[in-house]
Amino acid sequence: MRIKYLLSLAVLLLFRGAELFAQCSQCKQAAAATDENGNLVVGTGLNFGILYLLAMPFVFAAVLGGVWFYKTRQAKLAQQTS
Repeated sequence: MRIKYLLSLAVLLLFRGAELFAQCSQCKQAAAATDENGNLVVGTGLNFGILYLLAMPFVFAAVLGGVWFYKTRQAKLAQQTS
């Protein structure tokens, strides 16, 4: 069973390999942008996008943790006053 899974994964990666290395047109444009003088500026706009994508899961986890903490604290306070 495991060998069939690994073999099918290898076949899928073999046929889809070229698309895995492809970039979207916005990424290509941001990576090879030029400033107002025509000088090549490599990746300045791309760095902010990478940091944004990196931060989003942490922000999402923090919001969920904050909501969970608030709800459990309110439930404990309500239980103590009853």
